[in-house]
Amino acid sequence: MKSPTIAKYTAGVLGDAGEYTFEHRIFNAVLALVALTGVVTIGYNLLLGNHYLQNVVSLGCTLFPLFCFLHSKRRKQYKALVLPVAVYFYLLLSAGFFVTDGLNGSLPYFFFILIVYCVIFVERPFVFCVPFVLATIVAMAVIEYRYPELFIPYDTRMQRFYDVTLSIVLSFSINSLILWVIFNEYVREHNERDSMLRQAIRDRERIDQAMREIKVLHGFLPI
Repeated sequence: MKSPTIAKYTAGVLGDAGEYTFEHRIFNAVLALVALTGVVTIGYNLLLGNHYLQNVVSLGCTLFPLFCFLHSKRRKQYKALVLPVAVYFYLLLSAGFFVTDGLNGSLPYFFFILIVYCVIFVERPFVFCVPFVLATIVAMAVIEYRYPELFIPYDTRMQRFYDVTLSIVLSFSINSLILWVIFNEYVREHNERDSMLRQAIRDRERIDQAMREIKVLHGFLPI
């Protein structure tokens, strides 16, 4: 069972269940985790001395989702943001592919987060969004094979090793956290509905009992 402190913190970040729908809270969670991803990548990009354009991509991965997160919580609306966020990250990741050594770099692993986002929030994701993202990755691989000079390589093998390794761990961790948040919010929603149903049944039983007692007192039923 989730502790009251964790539940209070979760509600403060994602939004209270009484004010935000289940889908809205998940949207807020994904944006917060993506912004966190950007902050972490900026940190190890600086430590590893990666190309400055990688930090430009990471900064874009931080500021825009943070803005959308705050807008979503303040306006209590998220559906109008779903498609712009997907398009933005598609363009950002596609551009970032060229500055992280293509398939040899760390960025392809972050396409997993985009795919998960599309599966969760975009209607009929396997009709267009997911195949389009996968086709883009294949197209990028072909471009890299034909025109390798378009891609910015790492300075050293060690730099690439640490960047790719950290990015794999980060990408898988963020995707795992997204699934964990979805599961926990679903369980909480389910438990709250069960609790409300049980309370409604108890209230109905008390009302029925009170009505029977009133009828007895008025002589409608034999004592």
